[in-house]
Amino acid sequence: MSQNITDGTTFVDPVTAPADGDPLDAASIVTTSVQGLADRTRYLVELCGGVSGLGEFEYVAPRNLKRVISPFAMQAGLLSTTAGRIWTAANFTSGGTGYSLTSQVNFALLLDDVSRYLPIIATLTGVEVMVGPGAARATVGDRMTVTLARQTPNWITPAIPVAVGPIFTATDDGSTSVQVISSGAISEAVGRTSDLVLRIAAGNDAGTNKDDAHAIRLSYTVNGPDAF
Repeated sequence: MSQNITDGTTFVDPVTAPADGDPLDAASIVTTSVQGLADRTRYLVELCGGVSGLGEFEYVAPRNLKRVISPFAMQAGLLSTTAGRIWTAANFTSGGTGYSLTSQVNFALLLDDVSRYLPIIATLTGVEVMVGPGAARATVGDRMTVTLARQTPNWITPAIPVAVGPIFTATDDGSTSVQVISSGAISEAVGRTSDLVLRIAAGNDAGTNKDDAHAIRLSYTVNGPDAF
């Protein structure tokens, strides 16, 4: 009597074929050959999006990826009305190179929509900013500060967009050591209708004890063909 085969989702390799002298029974053929071919077929079907194809290019497990961006890509701004040059290319007197930015005034800002660096289907899971505070500041409000917020313009009733958040805010550790200011674990979907605004703020007394912004690293998960 015929029987149905329950497909597995494993790419069986190798598929074993019966040889001369094997028993002429179903177990000899189904177990060694037909089952392996059926499992391979189911495996490929799932990769192609299932029987309906609705999940085409979807991966079962998201890929965990990272991307590094330069502070030179960010827009400079101020928390105050102080005039003059806000950030300059770093000029290290001993070691290093000039590929970082150095603040020139108190609370100088660097801002960017970091969602533009990620695929639309990504989920932002972490932000790390490598900095070099120019002074050891005991007061938290005077330290370098990193903030992430979401901004969604209202296109039905236009108004000045207001960023919602912060999703996270963190400061340097109060020392002058080169360090990483981290968001910790977050989960923010990247979409087409809003942006994720990252803000790096220099500390107080930055005009004299200048702060360095070295690099930004984004961690994210993504499925599908945009998993780059």
